[in-house]
Amino acid sequence: MNSNAIITGLINLARRIGRWILRRLLEIGGDWLCGYMAGKIGDFRRRLARAKTERRKRWLRGRIRRWDKALGWLNANRHDIGSDIVEAADSAASSIPMVAKAEREAA
Repeated sequence: MNSNAIITGLINLARRIGRWILRRLLEIGGDWLCGYMAGKIGDFRRRLARAKTERRKRWLRGRIRRWDKALGWLNANRHDIGSDIVEAADSAASSIPMVAKAEREAA
């Protein structure tokens, strides 16, 4: 077994570990972001209940609608977003000069 094959094997192992870590971070981060957004919507609703001017009420209603739509979109597309990020990280990793050289020489 030559050194390039070993390096390529280690690179592939690092990619698998990196993908797993990235997926876990995206899962945890997605849950956190959804919780944060839901909390902000509740905050805007509390502010709306206390708002005195019509201008402020309109602004808060619009903010609530936008954040509600964004939260719904995030919940519906969270898995696809995570997959796209992992794919982008994989393609970026293959463009690292050391990785590309080792893979070319191992083939």
